Amino acid sequence: MHSARRRVLLLGWLLPLVVACAVPACSSEDDEPVVTPAARLERETGSPWIVDEDPETGTPDLMVALDPIKPTAVNGVSYERAARDFIAAHADMFKLRDSAKQLALDEVIVAHDKTAHVRFVQVEGKLLVDGAMLVVHFRADGSIAVLNGTIAPDAAKAAGAPVVTAAAAVRAAEAAVKARRPDYVPGWLAEPPGPQLVLAARGAGAVLAWRLVLDVQSPTEPFGLGFYVDARTGAIVESWSTYADERASGAGYKGDTKTFAVSRALLVTGDYEMSGFFGFISKVTTRDANRDDAVVRSSKIDEWDRVAIGAGAAVDAHTYVSDTDSYFRRYHGWASPTGRGTTIEVYAHDNKLAGNAWWDGKALHFSDGDVHTGGQKMPRSTGPDTVGHEFMHGVVQHTSGLKYRGQSGALNESLADIFGSYVEAEIHPGSRFEHGDQSGPILRDLAHPTAKRQPDHMSILRFPGEEPTKDNDWAGVHYNSGIPNNAWYLMSVGGTNDTSGIAVPESIGLDSARGLWWATARYFLGNDSQFERAARWQTAWAWVTRRPVAAVGCAWVATGVLTHDYVKKSYKTKCFCETRDGGVQRPEAMRCCTKADADDACCKSCDDAGAADAGGGAPSDPAASPTEPDLYDSCKGRADGVYCSQLASYSAIVCEGGSISRGIQCADLSKCVGPNGPGADVECEGTRPPAGDAGGGAAPPSQPDSCEGRANGIYCSVSAPYSAYECNGGQVFGGHYCAGEKTCTGPNGPGKSIVCK
Repeated sequence: MHSARRRVLLLGWLLPLVVACAVPACSSEDDEPVVTPAARLERETGSPWIVDEDPETGTPDLMVALDPIKPTAVNGVSYERAARDFIAAHADMFKLRDSAKQLALDEVIVAHDKTAHVRFVQVEGKLLVDGAMLVVHFRADGSIAVLNGTIAPDAAKAAGAPVVTAAAAVRAAEAAVKARRPDYVPGWLAEPPGPQLVLAARGAGAVLAWRLVLDVQSPTEPFGLGFYVDARTGAIVESWSTYADERASGAGYKGDTKTFAVSRALLVTGDYEMSGFFGFISKVTTRDANRDDAVVRSSKIDEWDRVAIGAGAAVDAHTYVSDTDSYFRRYHGWASPTGRGTTIEVYAHDNKLAGNAWWDGKALHFSDGDVHTGGQKMPRSTGPDTVGHEFMHGVVQHTSGLKYRGQSGALNESLADIFGSYVEAEIHPGSRFEHGDQSGPILRDLAHPTAKRQPDHMSILRFPGEEPTKDNDWAGVHYNSGIPNNAWYLMSVGGTNDTSGIAVPESIGLDSARGLWWATARYFLGNDSQFERAARWQTAWAWVTRRPVAAVGCAWVATGVLTHDYVKKSYKTKCFCETRDGGVQRPEAMRCCTKADADDACCKSCDDAGAADAGGGAPSDPAASPTEPDLYDSCKGRADGVYCSQLASYSAIVCEGGSISRGIQCADLSKCVGPNGPGADVECEGTRPPAGDAGGGAAPPSQPDSCEGRANGIYCSVSAPYSAYECNGGQVFGGHYCAGEKTCTGPNGPGKSIVCK
């Protein structure tokens, strides 16, 4: 949706009230002017605000406090409580009837820069409004800075009992698959579809639908499809791919020696297996798809993967996945694609999708390419950017959940390209921003997307308005990703968009862009986010974190995602000079304005140049280390039960239905040690009884898994429920893990071995 269609309410300015009247009463002196949301917020907080309204729902999808307001998440008030209080006070703006019941807490995240982010999902009764969310972002001082998201105010009207059963919905989805693949048989399903009754958000309203996924392991070409099936009619409302794939290949194995972790296998053929821990948080298990998915094994510690085709590709996969996991833990506090340090499953020599690499929703797959038959496609696991790309698809699945179709799918692909580039730069410093450049034929050029047949501007968007199908690349997910890719490049490095000719002379730098794009992916996006909304949300966060808005906003203007008018009005930033004859003059060529030039569009203020671009609010802590993890409490993907909090060491969260239902606190601030899974109550160190609701507001511990103040012994990991760490002298001495994906249950103190069940 283009920003020109939005009502942008800025700095408390009142929209002119134009009234056409036929009677004198219409002009009564008692009439009061319309107070805009931005004006109301400014009056209440003393700070000017930007308020962008979604024309489909009539509710704000972005609110930005341009200057810091009074902190509310202080003095023991939790971030959740402060967020809920603000929303409740402005529930009429969001058209919420009872925000306490309609917004379920999804996650509370405290980032390494001391900002905090509280994500709510909309529910009506017991039904999730899929695609509707509201996120409240706090500055480091505990004040609210930004709200973003989409609310479907009329979604409750679609609630009710389904007419179509879950089984019938599965049959409808299978019929849609069979229409494309006549050879399809239900026996190809890798696991049950798991239908979930939801309200699928559609603008202000919703559709009662069954949401389900078909993971099809076809003998010739595996694929995954997600569906909304109308629960009243059985019609397919929407479908999308659940497989994120490369659709191309990389270069070959270069003969370099790699070091990686393995385990000794005593009960199977071969003494060692390619399955081991890296820093005890994540376990990587690499399998050979050509050998019935068996774990890669060897009888020699220094001789691996001696196969006829793609020799060494499994070594590349195992090592680069480990390196990628290390990158995400170091810079983003994110362990494994799930964020919880769960086992990372890797399949090498997987040629079901020839010449390809893909994330199937659970594991990473890499083919051997076609170099062995004289082609140029080498094993895909040999490119660290490709490995990072597929890993990031898993991260996206467990954060925003961007659907793999249209612009949301292109954002998914773009994030994978961008963070794949960062992974590659970590392993091969100085690499160019060309996806695949380390492994042969270049697939995508982030600096010049059109060089690889990708659009770099909205004016040349591929497949606009088309129904996403496999035949059109799910409406161009691999093509249109060139637009956000180029926006990232322009704001990170600077340069000129090849299609618009608009230059972005100012840049924020690669490190600052890394943090901004991670924040965008982690805290802001929803599963159906489009380019324009993502661009506005990202630009708002750039302002709050004092990144140059001239670089961020103008990069999106250069790619045609945001209008110049929006950036000028919202942030008083000129990306270029619009001359009277329709030409474009770059900012660096503008002359300084004088008093006589008040209406001259081609001059700039030189007295306070750059002041507006610097952003508002307190600057981020320059001493904050990017290696600090982002701590968060979440119930995503967790069974109902009790889990120790990462934000307050003496607290636990209770998960019900995938959301946080309440908090529990250990008495005397003793440390929570479990149960980290299904259980009725929290377990506290020293067996102290629990107190009431935690309420939040405590300062986060330095690390979620720590030996500080603990006796020597073994303790279950908070980050990875299947593992434990050993304390010796107040330091982490080593790691242990439960075989067969069992959960650690103890001993949580002095003891000789880990206890699993």
